[in-house]
Amino acid sequence: MYEDSTDVRQHASQSVLNAADAGRPSFERLVDKIEILDRDRHKPILILDGGLGTTLEDEYQVTFSSKDTPTWSSHLLASSPETLVEAHRSFVQAGADIILTATYQASFDGFTSTRRYDRNATSVERSGFYSQEEARDLMRSAIPLARSAFGAEKGLVALSLGAYGATMIPSTEYTGEYPPEMGDCVTLKRWHAQRIMAFEADQKTWDEVDLVAFETLPRVDEIQAVRSAMQVLPMQKPFWISSVFPNDDEKLPDGSEVIDVLEAMVAQTPSESKLISHPPTPVGIGINCTKVSKLRSLIQKLEEAAASMQIHLPHLVLYPDGANDMTYDTTSQLWVAAKDAAGVGNWEEDMFDIVHEVQERDKWAGIVVGGCCKTRPQHIARLSEKIKHKR
Repeated sequence: MYEDSTDVRQHASQSVLNAADAGRPSFERLVDKIEILDRDRHKPILILDGGLGTTLEDEYQVTFSSKDTPTWSSHLLASSPETLVEAHRSFVQAGADIILTATYQASFDGFTSTRRYDRNATSVERSGFYSQEEARDLMRSAIPLARSAFGAEKGLVALSLGAYGATMIPSTEYTGEYPPEMGDCVTLKRWHAQRIMAFEADQKTWDEVDLVAFETLPRVDEIQAVRSAMQVLPMQKPFWISSVFPNDDEKLPDGSEVIDVLEAMVAQTPSESKLISHPPTPVGIGINCTKVSKLRSLIQKLEEAAASMQIHLPHLVLYPDGANDMTYDTTSQLWVAAKDAAGVGNWEEDMFDIVHEVQERDKWAGIVVGGCCKTRPQHIARLSEKIKHKR
């Protein structure tokens, strides 16, 4: 974690770019490409899609397991791309301006540990595993699939890239517990850079990507790592970073305070960073895969931290899960009843109220809002409709 001292904070605030000004040109060019809600507002709201993996389970009866489908929803890039397009399209029809690709848990290791899929073969006959080249091609195929879901409509495709822990078995993006060999900024940067360059190396694929979404990051060193990984790309893209806050202490799983998270996300020379200075600044930062009930306090802490560091905030990206009465058990790989399930509210009502409150405070360059696990197209449709008719 960062040192909690006045000298360090003052140094960090002096070395932070105006995040809103740095990100706004790129985001404005993206917004110009689409038809969005509240375009007449100087800070319009963009609607993100919902939880792809859980929608595939709940709406399309897809079954996942770490043994047979270690890349989870990315497995359908090989087994049933038409189902992925249909799921993406259901979110577009619900009002989503931005579709995340089916690559959250995709990785070279994941695909090379997956038996090659042939819909005409029996499970016994599927003896081979995907090669590195096949893994690369499958990951790239997610981009045009997401784009095709818009049809003739305008929309943005965000390349979904989960934390390193999301690719582990069992997944550890909710704990941040990584093996020793992946426990530092430099190694995590190398891993993220290798994966993202699989997309960037093919210009046709990269041209179809509007922005990159680094999601569910549980560690400050990984936040630093993804920013540094973006630095090495010859062809830059706008990107956002979202983190997960699964515990009741309002800290990252690695124990970092909100102010440390903000510094890692936007500072140009984060204290104790082992990576290069002046990494690219994200156009958006925020929270995903976190209970809605935790958002208000976390957002206010981000705003207070920004004020103490004397910086302007970029876009706020919010996509909490829709399972207020459930929690995901990474060991059993099942959704189970949450211990604090009593008194949960209505997801889209709660999200609408939170977005309205953020707009009223006017601290952010704009808002991107959607859902994560257990948010289906109907959740996004109701939220989109409420935002559209709020005036």
